[in-house]
Amino acid sequence: MSELAIIGVSHHTTGLDLRERMSFSDTEATTLLAQLRDAALVEEAMLLSTCNRTELYVALESTNRLNDLKNHLSQSKGLDVLPFYEKDGVDAIRHLFRVTASLDAMMVGESQILGQVKTAYARSKEMGLLQHVLHRSCQRAFSVAKQVRTETDIGRLPISASSVAVTLAEQIFGDVTDCRVLLVGTGDMSALAAEHFRSAGAKQLVVVSNAGDHAEEFAQKFDAEMMSREQLEEALVGADIVITATRSATPLLDQLFVQRIQKKRHNRPLLCVDIAVPRNVEADVNALDGVYLYNIDDLKGIADANMTARESERQKAEDIVDGGVQKFVDELNGLQLVPAIASLHQKCEQIRRDEVEKVISKIQDPQLREALESCTQAIVAKILHQPVVELKATHAEDASRPALDFFRRLFGLEV
Repeated sequence: MSELAIIGVSHHTTGLDLRERMSFSDTEATTLLAQLRDAALVEEAMLLSTCNRTELYVALESTNRLNDLKNHLSQSKGLDVLPFYEKDGVDAIRHLFRVTASLDAMMVGESQILGQVKTAYARSKEMGLLQHVLHRSCQRAFSVAKQVRTETDIGRLPISASSVAVTLAEQIFGDVTDCRVLLVGTGDMSALAAEHFRSAGAKQLVVVSNAGDHAEEFAQKFDAEMMSREQLEEALVGADIVITATRSATPLLDQLFVQRIQKKRHNRPLLCVDIAVPRNVEADVNALDGVYLYNIDDLKGIADANMTARESERQKAEDIVDGGVQKFVDELNGLQLVPAIASLHQKCEQIRRDEVEKVISKIQDPQLREALESCTQAIVAKILHQPVVELKATHAEDASRPALDFFRRLFGLEV
């Protein structure tokens, strides 16, 4: 029977430079899987490639073929054979479950990995590379990941500056859908903030910058309204949430400036999240009525506290995964017995029929014939009950096949 096996590299084992070189686009992943299939190296396979890992999941009768797969995977990127880790059997199942539940992630609890595994699964399914082992394993991994999300808080506590900003906004405004979010700056931090607020449902994004073409590209990418630095005051008056992330050497917002803005806004709540270093907003702005100011250290303090809380939730999540793995492995072990048990029942039923046929023609009474059929069927079922129970119990204690092999020899089974 085939077992799940994995080869891969991840942030645990290799640096960013090598992970970048081993990264596969969707098109490249499809090409690689097709090559492996056409070369008869795999019947079941799934390639997961993210910024933190590249892993090939396969179902194999023997792990002897893993070296060929390592060579093929490395050569497809023009690299020498890499220091892939490899896992098989129960270890591979546990790894898949932990990856899908975001317990093996660089940021434990991040939500993107589940979608990435589902994308890889869908690609393999479309290519006909999912059969019993990989299909069952992935479906159960998705179920366990959902259980982890539902029964723990590991994914609910924000740990990045941008996600903390969204959480703060939701605490103040309740819902950011109709909030006007002003982004001052177009760097990486502003881009992350834009992504998080869009994901949270914010419909109105405004970007203020004088960065020329780059600013226009930024605004287009996030479907944001574009305003110049000279329009900052106008933009602030209309904003509910302000994210400042420029490289300005001097503050852009001081207390007098924001006080003037607040008068025009009639002191409506204004959340200012300053993730710039040096700071873009002077600290005394926080003293103004209706203004909530958080700087990068404030966000880091919240994120660190959330990370600590996530770690306390991690053990709960690990316990859920361990329970899911054990239950799934028990089910797989039970499936190994099905062909042998079915074959034994078929063999005994054939013997029963042959013996009944020898005498049933001599019985004229239909009721006696029916009674004979029922009686012999019951005898066979009772004789087989205890051997099958013992086989299942012994196999559950040790699934390394001795009990199953002995069962086959004992009853002369060929499966």
